[in-house]
Amino acid sequence: MVDMYAKGGNLVYARRIFDSSSEKDLIVWNTLLAAYAELERSGEAMKLFYEMQLQGFHPNVISWNSLLSALLRNHQVDEAKQMFSQMSITGVEPNVVTCTTLLTGLVQNGFGFEAILLFKQMQEAGVKPNAVSLTALLSACISITSLILGKAFHGYLIRRWQQFSTEIVTSLVDMYAKCGSIAYAVKVFTMTAQKNLALYNAMISAYGLHSQAQEALTLYKKMSVENIEPDDVTFTSILSACSHEGLVDQGIEVFADIMSVYNKKPTMEHYTCLRTG
Repeated sequence: MVDMYAKGGNLVYARRIFDSSSEKDLIVWNTLLAAYAELERSGEAMKLFYEMQLQGFHPNVISWNSLLSALLRNHQVDEAKQMFSQMSITGVEPNVVTCTTLLTGLVQNGFGFEAILLFKQMQEAGVKPNAVSLTALLSACISITSLILGKAFHGYLIRRWQQFSTEIVTSLVDMYAKCGSIAYAVKVFTMTAQKNLALYNAMISAYGLHSQAQEALTLYKKMSVENIEPDDVTFTSILSACSHEGLVDQGIEVFADIMSVYNKKPTMEHYTCLRTG
């Protein structure tokens, strides 16, 4: 019951059932803790974390991960780093989820350099990164605008992984474009055999970022050949690219496609791009 109400976002009832339960195990404590984290209720999460210990329950790695997530979602980076440091002292070793949670949180809160240092610590501790931590790492390169580090991590990926997931390839394209190298972004995109919507969107956005609207339009047209239907993100990127380069007629054509070809309703952002152009 706690799990049902917690997943539904009704913490009042979840807490009420939790408090009325005479037999609580670690799973129930962690369920409520995870719910607080999901809803960014770091204060309640911290109180529950200490309360469970007073009741004789020792937090496991799942408990710690939820607490870190709650703190980072609420932008309490210093507190999260302190709790991360305390984990090993209490005998709980951080796992890949722990490190990924902190790594992602650091990047999202603007601590790109610290995220990269954490990744180095992960390597030294023998913690193998997953796809989420790797994409977060590439986002860290974007946050500090370091093409050199981005290339270094790309080399790391090539050495360690036989195949890249589409998510990682998309992040690579995004990283190269935002760190100033459209040539490398194009190279990564071109060398990828299986392309999905997210990857096309990243490449179209990259072209727009580098004032290459014609290339973006060419790629947009190629999507229909590949039977990949554009979404709102695609149209926003294309319209923005056309607007910035004064391609009014082409922008109007794309705007018309939204309704006539794809039977979609233009968003306010699409109208804004068109008016700007």
